[in-house]
Amino acid sequence: MSIKKSFRPKPPAPHKLAEDMFATASLDKPFMPPDKSVDVSGKTRQDLEREHEVLSVALFEEERQLARENFWYFITQVMYPEVWHENYTEEFHRPIADALQNLQKGEDIWVFLQREARKTYICNILHNIWLIIRDPNIRILLIGAALRTVIPFSRLIKSAFVKDTPGFERFQALFPEFITEGR
Repeated sequence: MSIKKSFRPKPPAPHKLAEDMFATASLDKPFMPPDKSVDVSGKTRQDLEREHEVLSVALFEEERQLARENFWYFITQVMYPEVWHENYTEEFHRPIADALQNLQKGEDIWVFLQREARKTYICNILHNIWLIIRDPNIRILLIGAALRTVIPFSRLIKSAFVKDTPGFERFQALFPEFITEGR
């Protein structure tokens, strides 16, 4: 199956708050967006730190949920948040990620692309890691033309779950329950 869907991002809508910020900016007072200031009167530092901790936990859980639900987010913000744009593009790779995300149990997908298109990384490695965090009891069978091509894929998938493996820091921080001491 070749993927014929195209993804075109919509241009961002003008943001009313941004316009208001520029209109009310002053060099004499500290900048605070209009009607968005935080009232901290009567709160102790400990209260503020507790609120910050609660919000941090909520944000952490929200990001974990988003990573489990959206394969493109998982690729770009969890696996490669700093460098994804060097190897992946929304126009070319996102439709592949979306097609993989929407696969139903028992369905297959065939992706035919030129060399160096990152198809192996997306389809064989990242997708399998994503499936594992969605269902830790999943069984995955890697098949290749020769054993010498499959072993590196399985080692790379496994290494994502081994503590302190370089390149998987963000993933390991978001999903610590999957990380092992490994060898």
